[in-house]
Amino acid sequence: MAANTVKSTEGIHCIANSNPCIKTLENDVLSVLKSSKRIIVLAGAGMSVSCGIPDFRSADGLYNTLDLEELGLNCPEDLFDMESFIENPSSFYKFAKRLYPGNVQPSLTHKFLALLQKKNKLLRVYTQNIDGLEVEAGVTSKKVVYAHGSLAVAQCLKCNLKFDAKHIATEVNEGKVPTCVSASRTVKKKGSLKRKGSQQKSNTMEDSNKRGEKNVSDLGTGTLSPKSKRLKRRAATRHNGTRDDLTSERSDDVEDEVGVDPKNYPNNNICGGLIKPGVTFFGEKLEDRVGKALEADREKVDALLVIGTSLSVSPMSKVLRYLPPSIPRILINRNEVVLPKMCADEIDSDDEEDTRDGYIFDASLLGNCDDVVKGIMCALAWKIEEGLESTTLAEPCGSDTGLTEVVGRNYFFPGALVVSLEEDEYEEEIVHCDGCRKKIATNVVMKCTQCFDFDLCYECFPKVSKKHYRGRHKFKSEKI
Repeated sequence: MAANTVKSTEGIHCIANSNPCIKTLENDVLSVLKSSKRIIVLAGAGMSVSCGIPDFRSADGLYNTLDLEELGLNCPEDLFDMESFIENPSSFYKFAKRLYPGNVQPSLTHKFLALLQKKNKLLRVYTQNIDGLEVEAGVTSKKVVYAHGSLAVAQCLKCNLKFDAKHIATEVNEGKVPTCVSASRTVKKKGSLKRKGSQQKSNTMEDSNKRGEKNVSDLGTGTLSPKSKRLKRRAATRHNGTRDDLTSERSDDVEDEVGVDPKNYPNNNICGGLIKPGVTFFGEKLEDRVGKALEADREKVDALLVIGTSLSVSPMSKVLRYLPPSIPRILINRNEVVLPKMCADEIDSDDEEDTRDGYIFDASLLGNCDDVVKGIMCALAWKIEEGLESTTLAEPCGSDTGLTEVVGRNYFFPGALVVSLEEDEYEEEIVHCDGCRKKIATNVVMKCTQCFDFDLCYECFPKVSKKHYRGRHKFKSEKI
């Protein structure tokens, strides 16, 4: 789509807050919000821009404003790359300290999600954000699925201990790279757990050292041995928990409690491993909970809100084609969204055909997320203060919704951009095989047609597909 143009098949409906304009908004959007009881929200970075957190791809977004020299990065994408994090974790922590829990307050849009929950209209929030502001705003943690992980939790890459981010808050806010200070431990071997320094020290580790192999402590230096790579992969497995259910959680492979005082042990014997935030870095596979939650919610959802995201990162860009095409879809974003061709072409499910002709969303509310949400709430006469403390609107809106123009299915609010993303601006998809857990190097993958994100490489397909749901699920080849 060319710049400064708006795609429309129905022409201009109205301008400003005229009665026809409000009536159109009522028919296309407000009626859906009034009648729906099980809304799924796909949330993106645009929700948090008003909180002082930049989005990724806009002119003043993260990718265009990041000081690469200051952070020691070659390109913006390195900030969320696992290998780059291992080599230079200070880059990530210098940037991320402003996002950590307690340093940022929720926006009006975050509070709007909590209001949907209070009105018993919210089924689930699938957020691509890592700031945890949905829960801060009042959405219960059980209704939030972190597609890309959360800063609210962290994990030691050496001993695999998982814990609440508050344990590293001091170091992060001081710009330091946090390391694990719990009592030193080793990983289980064949059912036994041995502490370093004990008389039961494993001969396996000694033999490994004699052969010149590096042990897991190398994770703190950036040098990875085969063993430490295996541990790193296990440690990098995403966990979509929240502060409540992951506080002081520990891996099954370790003992002791989080926050153990190292002074209680001889020779100050502490772990010292590098701590990785609980976020999903580029190239990592989504945690199983994302797919399982979508598979369960698919049968319940009655409306979809896409807020503050261009849906340019897979596999979340495929959610639209996975959910039933019959449900209403509403977009709240600064600009229109164009799905990758593969997602747009295959948006029909096995059971239903998408009757939309030439469009994806039933209504696109274009503008700053907070301005759009404020307009919706004014039109619905909803008030944020209903049961939510200290979350009132900044000022009364009266009958002014902020809506300036309606063109086709596009509704324009303050901050709207009339330039759509081109298909080639979308992130290249990285797919991991759910059989061997390796990155699929070919451009074709065998995908389960009934699961949201279950993929197999050609090598694993013959055997694993027969075990997957006892062979009852169908697979199809798909280009990536």
